[in-house]
Amino acid sequence: MKIDIKELGVNVSPIIYFNVSLYEDYRVGKYDHDGREFIGGNLNSLFYELGINDECKNEIENFLKNVKEKGESRIITFIMNRNELPHLVDITGRYLQDEELCYAISIWDIANLETHCMEYQTNMLKYKGMLGMSGQIYFDYFLDSNQIVAYRYVGRKSIRLFYDTFDVFMEKIMENAELNDRNVVAIENLKEQLREGKSNVDITIKSGMLHMDGKIQKLLFKARYDSLGGKRMMYGIITNLSGDENDLPYYMTNAGLDSATGVLSKRSIIEYSDYVFNSEATKHRKHYMALIDIDDFKRINDNFGHQVGDQAISILANVLSDMVRDNGMVGRYGGDEFFILTDKIEDEEVLRSLLRRIRSNVQTLAAETLSIEKFTLSIGISTYPDDGDNYKDLLAIADKCLYIAKEKGKDRYIIYRPEMHSGIETGSVKKSISSYDEQSKAINRVVVSLFKEGEKAVAESMSDIVKSFDLDSIDIFYKDMASAAYSCGKYPSGLVAEDFFRDESYGEMFDLNGVHVLNNLPTLRHTHEAIYDMLSEKKCMSAIQIAQPSFENPEYFFTCNMLNRNHKWSDAEVSNLCLFGTLIYEILLKS
Repeated sequence: MKIDIKELGVNVSPIIYFNVSLYEDYRVGKYDHDGREFIGGNLNSLFYELGINDECKNEIENFLKNVKEKGESRIITFIMNRNELPHLVDITGRYLQDEELCYAISIWDIANLETHCMEYQTNMLKYKGMLGMSGQIYFDYFLDSNQIVAYRYVGRKSIRLFYDTFDVFMEKIMENAELNDRNVVAIENLKEQLREGKSNVDITIKSGMLHMDGKIQKLLFKARYDSLGGKRMMYGIITNLSGDENDLPYYMTNAGLDSATGVLSKRSIIEYSDYVFNSEATKHRKHYMALIDIDDFKRINDNFGHQVGDQAISILANVLSDMVRDNGMVGRYGGDEFFILTDKIEDEEVLRSLLRRIRSNVQTLAAETLSIEKFTLSIGISTYPDDGDNYKDLLAIADKCLYIAKEKGKDRYIIYRPEMHSGIETGSVKKSISSYDEQSKAINRVVVSLFKEGEKAVAESMSDIVKSFDLDSIDIFYKDMASAAYSCGKYPSGLVAEDFFRDESYGEMFDLNGVHVLNNLPTLRHTHEAIYDMLSEKKCMSAIQIAQPSFENPEYFFTCNMLNRNHKWSDAEVSNLCLFGTLIYEILLKS
């Protein structure tokens, strides 16, 4: 059955779940309070008449027949409430032999259940964040298994401080305790009241068992008994009354958080990683280290302003925190670069799914809240212990994978594979660095040459840039000229005519600085067919196109072209060629 939920306007009511009992002939014989509220006070009505249309009514009637034949059955369908509003529901039924009310029906309102689950999830994340702000230590003692765990929240993630049997926990307290009669009695009372599951525990002791150096602290234990989920447990708070928070690891303090985003700072990232790779509780598990960088962040700042850039960083930090949750820790490495160290993800497919959702959610939020249509991430990932057993080695590999992601065109993640990426130390990265150095030197040369000789040096400078940047051509058009005023490369009169740039819709491709970066020609096929055809005819697959001083009011056009090959322009290439183009414009303007 295909039904358009949006057209129906499926309703959400306060009722999540209710029960109904039916007679043999499917008449309603009994319902609970929520059932009465949903159905109305109409006993003896036929249950299948709740269906929103004939198809749904037939489905419900067939469902009831299956309940009788098989003893139980289940269906998801639409029914009407007392106000004739449609609800998507999950119905289960059992047949009670020899009972007058022989059909026991349970109904879940799916839309309402989903809404409540999202509310509970949102509240849970909020409360975890509040727990992280409190600086308290929490504990859960499970009476039936005799296990106790003490933990502290950093951001929204719980960091385990102790996990063992209750007996070992109390032994540790006593081993590090201040040994006087009053304190020993208090510790014995704490042990007795927790073990017996007293309803309220409020006891202060002196012990150094939770201090990293065993320093004696005044600890207030407050706990309550409950049987959550059928498990008998004591849950509570351990408050340090000594006021020596500075003795905690830095990453567990408020000072260890990045002030702008609330995630870990760089120093905290390093300390937390060292803890994970050396702690008995975590060092035997697999962990993924990810470095995340916003693509073309400089252009976001240039086009939208630094305030929007700051908001973009906040969006990324919030998405990372929301998506990672307690499956790892998030930090800000610096600028627009972020860090993840996973804790509970050991399957690579789970990691890939997480990374895809992060990229998708960031793109959606940036478009909706900041009107940034293209907001992408490049991510490099290393794996503990496969790629290294310490922070420095893992970071170096993640950083190189991030570089590869950028070089391959950005908007992607690269997980380190020795068989694919082991050459990055002496291979492609070195080559790229060498190319970058040569390009920087070329820019320095032409800057000096142009300032010394002015327009006389333009042709020679263009030739130097073509060679150093491995371009196929550079063209310069004055306003309203049919052919290029200066050209270096295959087409002496220029790759295209000046009126090529007169398509107003094509101007939408240029940013506020009058720059359009074309990485892949086929992207224009469906949006600017005439321009695609012209560039395709000349075999121009990639280009950087600059209008000075702007596309709306151009004095001249400057284009750098790649022929017969796709090229993913790096940030450095775009910045350097834009600098060269602007310098040429200033020189020609004076001439």
